[in-house]
Amino acid sequence: MESCKASFELLDNLERAMAIVLKLTEIAAQKEKILKTDDISALDDLVQNEEEIIAELRANEEERGHIVASLMPGSGAVADGVKLSDIIECVKSPDIRSRLLSIGSKLAEETEKLILQNETNRALVNSKIEYTSFMINLLYIAGKEEGLNSYDQQGIKQEENEGASLLDYKV
Repeated sequence: MESCKASFELLDNLERAMAIVLKLTEIAAQKEKILKTDDISALDDLVQNEEEIIAELRANEEERGHIVASLMPGSGAVADGVKLSDIIECVKSPDIRSRLLSIGSKLAEETEKLILQNETNRALVNSKIEYTSFMINLLYIAGKEEGLNSYDQQGIKQEENEGASLLDYKV
């Protein structure tokens, strides 16, 4: 049996989830700008802020699970496996149904934006990692040719070259 109070609680919960997803999307956009400028300390601060927001999202998800369980007690449905469309079918009020449909579609749209932004950021990070790896390998090969490396790629110490120092090496 539908509880009107639980329906309103679900609407409120989904609206909070929307606000959290919007915050995460904004942070993801800021991350992109920071990644492009290589400001590691700003990125670290932003990631810490993001972790706090993700914890807030987890708590909201847990609360939503309890609300869903109270909305659909006789269905035997597990809260994690229930879709919004399943809940909407159980809701009798046309007003609440339309509001649930609206917030559900907005939430899906914003989540898709967040996914796309995170994919962009992942590509930027991978590009930076590949560049760093390339430069390290380039330095390793150049040093090896000149006899400047003290360690091989496995980290085993090689014989020291007494004649040349890395500080003496000119590019």
